[in-house]
Amino acid sequence: MCSQNNYQYVTNFEWYITVLVEMTRFEGTRQGHLIAGQMLDVTIRVRDVRPFAVKQMATILENTHLFSGSTHENGICEVLYAAAWITGEFSSFLPDARGTIDALLNPKITALPAHIQAVFVQNI
Repeated sequence: MCSQNNYQYVTNFEWYITVLVEMTRFEGTRQGHLIAGQMLDVTIRVRDVRPFAVKQMATILENTHLFSGSTHENGICEVLYAAAWITGEFSSFLPDARGTIDALLNPKITALPAHIQAVFVQNI
């Protein structure tokens, strides 16, 4: 709904990023690839939201709930792909680069799908 007509109905992109981040916290969310796609799309297209989005993605990486086994089954771990890519691509906006690097080096990433591990390694 929000992405229709090039985000015609979204007037506050920080709000939209916040909603997407909150959706990752709902138990049983199965649309990880769609959420990740929206996070990437908005952050790439909307230059003014990048500092806010990077902070939110760093928080996702530092919050270990998405590293658990159940997130792999329902696909929400796909959000980690977007979070790692965004923080790596726009790293100049990171409030705590050291903390984000530590999160990207979390030993639990070895349990993630290979394509997500690859983006973690690429963005260190």
